[in-house]
Amino acid sequence: MRRFTCALLAGLAIDALACGVCIDDKVASCYDHALVERARAGGNEVAFFAIQGALPQNEATRAILRKAVEATPGVLRASGRVSVENAALSFAYDPRRGNALAIALQLERRLPSGVTLALLRVM
Repeated sequence: MRRFTCALLAGLAIDALACGVCIDDKVASCYDHALVERARAGGNEVAFFAIQGALPQNEATRAILRKAVEATPGVLRASGRVSVENAALSFAYDPRRGNALAIALQLERRLPSGVTLALLRVM
């Protein structure tokens, strides 16, 4: 029984490591260093999300998602970044006016049916 438990825990540890790599890949795919620096200098934050659900990986989808991000109240103008290839997006926001999750809930209402967001990281 002990061997089984150890093997199970070792397997979970490998999965946890893989998830961290996946998160970093998604964040990197929509990371804009200049945007992050401007946001920090202005007292703002940048939130990174995984896009969950089926979406075509093409330029039209990228445009739809970016338009939805930019139109969401609380998102700072021209701060939306989208990677359809890695199913990720990011945006800058003013934390004094709301938090990333509240903005994401509003954004999800603008996304195609069945598409949701999962918070990855806030900088």
